[in-house]
Amino acid sequence: MERKGEFTCLDIPVLIRAAGENRMDCVLAFKTGSRTVRLFFEKGKITFISSDDPDERFGEFLLYRGMISLEQYQSTSGMISSKNKKMGDLLVEQGLLTYEESLDSLTHYILELGTSLFREKRGLYAFLKPVETGKLPMELFIDHRKLIYDGVRRYNSLNLVLNMIPETSSLVDYTDTAEQILRYLDTDVEEQSIMEWINGRNSVSAICSYSSLTEFETLKVLAGLGYCGFVRFHTSASPHVTAQEMEYQLEDLVRSYNQGFEFIYRFLNEKGENIFNSVHDKAFEDVREKYEEKAHDLDLYNYGFLDVDTFLKNVFPVPTDQRVHFSENLLKAIRKALIVETGKVLGKPALQELKEGLAKHETTD
Repeated sequence: MERKGEFTCLDIPVLIRAAGENRMDCVLAFKTGSRTVRLFFEKGKITFISSDDPDERFGEFLLYRGMISLEQYQSTSGMISSKNKKMGDLLVEQGLLTYEESLDSLTHYILELGTSLFREKRGLYAFLKPVETGKLPMELFIDHRKLIYDGVRRYNSLNLVLNMIPETSSLVDYTDTAEQILRYLDTDVEEQSIMEWINGRNSVSAICSYSSLTEFETLKVLAGLGYCGFVRFHTSASPHVTAQEMEYQLEDLVRSYNQGFEFIYRFLNEKGENIFNSVHDKAFEDVREKYEEKAHDLDLYNYGFLDVDTFLKNVFPVPTDQRVHFSENLLKAIRKALIVETGKVLGKPALQELKEGLAKHETTD
């Protein structure tokens, strides 16, 4: 890799990952206009960050976050040159911050300033010589993947997402294990629920449909994991997918949608006699009009569950390389038709109630 050059937004996670995976001792500098941000690496771990923008220094960060007052900031800043000590050390010595608070604040500072790089469209980068040990204000050891993931998640960059996930029909698989991710990343319940659907058989599109997050937020989660090297994307037309694996994949797909269908069944039956029948029959009439024999004999009269064997039999004639994508679209069409018809029969309040109930139900299942 070149020691310096130009970068675009697509290069930022790649450059950070290169420093991390190669266990480099270096300073990775990014210059955009009059601003230069430097990431300090020791054996591939991020130890510190700096910016030549006066508003982006550690002391200012503490002031903006309410960790110290303006008076404390000004008095401590005046001591730095006379006592030849760092801001963090002086704040701890004065009892304004505990040592643990200073480390926690520094972690947030590194991640906040570091992720701001993901807003940049283009600029110059350089790998510089490392700084001598003890010369930095304070030092931590943050895994590079945490910064990459947080950067992709924090900002909306369609280019970054599409660069990692060009096709939503791609299948997603772990390069290691899900447990590895939890060791390095701080993820919330919604993000962890997305990870539960990553198994090498579910496509990006399917995972987006299962997720309680919006489609684009789900794509950012998957792209972030991809840039970190935790997951890989491959086409569903891969010759390595056996007939048995394809069947398992489709079974998983139907069962996952059955969670939502069963909720809709219970919801409509609670609204009154024959409400479910009315909504169900019109919804499936619309689906059969579009999908014809592929929707033949499909219904939810078995307590809201779509029969897996019937579904597999119907989609079997679809070419192998198109079968998963076709099946996803058919299941989505059934779900959408049920929701739309609910609104027509019961009105907007019930429609909103159904949507909210589905979101909560699919989040907890």
